[in-house]
Amino acid sequence: MDSAIANAPTRRPEAVVALLRMWAAQDEMDGAWRLAEILVRGIQPFLRKSLARYAWLSPDAREDLARDLALRLYEEWFAGDGQHAFWEIRFWHCLRLRIIDLLRKGRVAASDLVPGAELIETMSGVSGGALQQPDVDRIAALALLAKLDEPLRRTFVMKHYAQFTDDEIADVMGVSARTIRNWLQRARKSLSEMQRR
Repeated sequence: MDSAIANAPTRRPEAVVALLRMWAAQDEMDGAWRLAEILVRGIQPFLRKSLARYAWLSPDAREDLARDLALRLYEEWFAGDGQHAFWEIRFWHCLRLRIIDLLRKGRVAASDLVPGAELIETMSGVSGGALQQPDVDRIAALALLAKLDEPLRRTFVMKHYAQFTDDEIADVMGVSARTIRNWLQRARKSLSEMQRR
């Protein structure tokens, strides 16, 4: 068991999950938990990179999502049923789906969203140095976005940057889906008018 645990960081995560599930089924819980911890530590760089794309989330909200994801992974990996066996075949695909699922479940409160003044800085990803043309275009688009009223901007970002559905945005924002559609229409119209100026 010790050699399998020592070699776990160098193995494909699918193989580690298969071993973890086998040990859990055989009631070798100490080894299974050690493998789970290795897996969770190993996905941290991927998780940080994935959640950084959701710049409209505050850092605290990203930490909460990472913690919720770890709990969900433990539950699924230790489930005795065959429902979660897909982890043994397509680990990274399953991980991406769990991240999206957590984002879409409305675990994000409106207070967790980044306010407008910080939006350009966090979403531009440009920190010093010479700006390339795509960077300039992106910053110009974000500057226009930051000029929108708070609910319009948040709605637009959740729809077009995070690919939330209208109903999911409505849950997060605490309004009806019809209001979300109205806000999206107003945001698009305002952005179009600002771009023409």
